[in-house]
Amino acid sequence: MKLVTKNTRTPDFFDEVFDSILKSPFYSLSNRIVKMQSDLREVDGKYILDIDLAGFNKSNINISIEDQYLTVAATVNEENKTDSEEYIRKERHFASCSRSYYVGNLSEEDINATFVNGILTITFPSDKVENTNKKFISID
Repeated sequence: MKLVTKNTRTPDFFDEVFDSILKSPFYSLSNRIVKMQSDLREVDGKYILDIDLAGFNKSNINISIEDQYLTVAATVNEENKTDSEEYIRKERHFASCSRSYYVGNLSEEDINATFVNGILTITFPSDKVENTNKKFISID
């Protein structure tokens, strides 16, 4: 026996238009996985950490340091508000992400951060970051 499903509603013009907009790669954060892609480089005795946070506001980014780890956390809460109750479609979006980086015995005075055009840049001295002895675990 074959299960047959029937679509009881035919998509209309508004469904097609809004779905095509929302599936566009240029439409906000709502259709992509939020990742904190980062690049680390060393220049003149300093580490420079660039983190891609496009779509986030500076006020929604938190940087903390605890137990030798620098943690960057960001949230976004978009709600399209309308004054009229006569809307066809209403979308909301919430995203949150965080990432931690080992930095050794740094204090908050050692760390500088700027946020320009969706890129968070964190600078800290490379000579204060301790190299830990790595131990590798064998895989069975």
